[in-house]
Amino acid sequence: MSKTSKKKFRASRPAAVPPAAPSLPPRDFSVPYAAGFILSAALFGLVPDTFANHAWDYLQFLPAGWLLFPAALVAVLFLSRKRLAAASSVPPAVHWAAALAVSACFVLFRTRIHCFGGDGNVSPLLPPGFALSDFLPPPPGRGRFDGWLRPAIEKACGALGLFEKSEVMPSMLAAAVHSVVFGVLFVWTAAVVLRRRTDLFLLLATGPFVFNFCGNVDSYAVSLVVALAFFLACRPLWRAGRPVRSRDLALLALLWAFGLWTHPFHAFGGFPLAVLAARRLERFPRAARLPGWLFPVLWGVAFFTAVKCSKWGNAWVEWKFAAPPPTFSRDTLTHYANSILLPVLPLAGVLACDPSRRRRLREPAVLFLSESLVFFAMAFTLGAADQFNYFHLAFFFSVPWWLSLSADRPLPPGPLAAVLACRLFLLVPMAAVHSSHATIRRAGALYPLDPCHHNRVMSWQTHLGLCLADNLQGDPAIRSAVLAAFADGARNARPAGFRFGNAVYHAAFLYEYGEFEAGRRELHALLDAAPEAIRWFLSPRPAFIQCNRERLWGDIDRFLEERRSPVLAEYRGVVAQLREAAAAAPYFVRPPPYARGP
Repeated sequence: MSKTSKKKFRASRPAAVPPAAPSLPPRDFSVPYAAGFILSAALFGLVPDTFANHAWDYLQFLPAGWLLFPAALVAVLFLSRKRLAAASSVPPAVHWAAALAVSACFVLFRTRIHCFGGDGNVSPLLPPGFALSDFLPPPPGRGRFDGWLRPAIEKACGALGLFEKSEVMPSMLAAAVHSVVFGVLFVWTAAVVLRRRTDLFLLLATGPFVFNFCGNVDSYAVSLVVALAFFLACRPLWRAGRPVRSRDLALLALLWAFGLWTHPFHAFGGFPLAVLAARRLERFPRAARLPGWLFPVLWGVAFFTAVKCSKWGNAWVEWKFAAPPPTFSRDTLTHYANSILLPVLPLAGVLACDPSRRRRLREPAVLFLSESLVFFAMAFTLGAADQFNYFHLAFFFSVPWWLSLSADRPLPPGPLAAVLACRLFLLVPMAAVHSSHATIRRAGALYPLDPCHHNRVMSWQTHLGLCLADNLQGDPAIRSAVLAAFADGARNARPAGFRFGNAVYHAAFLYEYGEFEAGRRELHALLDAAPEAIRWFLSPRPAFIQCNRERLWGDIDRFLEERRSPVLAEYRGVVAQLREAAAAAPYFVRPPPYARGP
């Protein structure tokens, strides 16, 4: 090689590149993040006499030993962080053991006293026997799908003798069976379908929404099972590069329509459906030019407008007494932060721990913001008593995050454990309170602080007393709490105009519970002060009282007869009509023990 060629060769060679410094793995912030979340939430939840922390305050109403629970969660996280970092996957035995444990918890931690609930209802005891109509669900437009399942399960429970037909509201027990059964179905469906994705299964099985399976009297158990089927069908389509076919969209549309028949909240499932529809339209050149966020945003605008124009929408500002909280008010912001944002917040820690997932954030962020806008348009009239309603709705908010952030690969063990610890902190104390008498003390502390529509239209004492009175009354603590609420309302309700109604309920429930001497004193004092109070004891709500109603009506009759009231004949005519109607409404087979007075 000539000298000239050697010079050209040397000039063409790339300069020596120094060896690259070894790349450091991204720091895992999940454990300190979870520790900060749990400890700050625990401390804020212990602040007394505030409504802002109503979804965090459960530790206040549990024995002092429960204060070790958040500390124990944090300690376990810190002590196991190195082992979690070295772990590659969750053993299959943990997967199936978790499914079994969650199913057992639905029974062990089932709600015994219903001071809070959803939009379900408790029906009177249905006639015995089965008919063909009991096995045919109502067509769409004639009632929700779960409205057929609940009475069918109630009849089956009665036929099997699972509960004694001796209470005023015996279908409470059937409703508990209903929610637990569908909770077990929810857990094992998720466990089988996600048997290779234990991370997703554990996130589904530990969310606050699973509390709707703990024997609650609401209509969300069936809805959550249908929503699970919808999102499990969506899951494969969220993987990067997975094409969306027309038949996939058709199946999702059918599941979505069935969900709408089950509960109106399934309208929120239209957001991920809009995202997948936009991906399908990318195959068309003109549609491919449209931004992917356009379709969910358009659905959100249409959904928001429909809600605001319907009877379920709230007002921009509060323009009349006892209206639901207006849009973006302090009350709606409080419920949004406590029941929607709080369960999703731990998942934000995953983004801090794994920056590579942040590029997948755009679609779930658009969905979350659009859904949040609709949330603020909805009128939730029960306030804190709607907490299971909110948690049911949070399922539709949070699942798209999981699908997007972990569709292609599982969450690492460290971040997964951190998120699970945060979710257990939200779920376990709540289940512990509602499965014991602590729920009565919590309701008594929370109801006076809750400015919801029902508390303002009837007083918080009436609202709490009637919620408690809908429970099975075999527990003396429930009866004492009902009477205490109405007695307090008769003295202290604000405005003062509500005191009369509380006094009526107090007298009526004294008769209901067999305390006839005290009830007769209350009754005579009311009728002496305001004879027109008679109509209150014949109005629809007190008329649901079945136990000792004849004793109450008889005492009113004697009171009118002693005073030679001119309305005696009219009163007897109305009572005769009520007796005839009551004979066709068999709420119980025999009076419960507490109603057997002298």
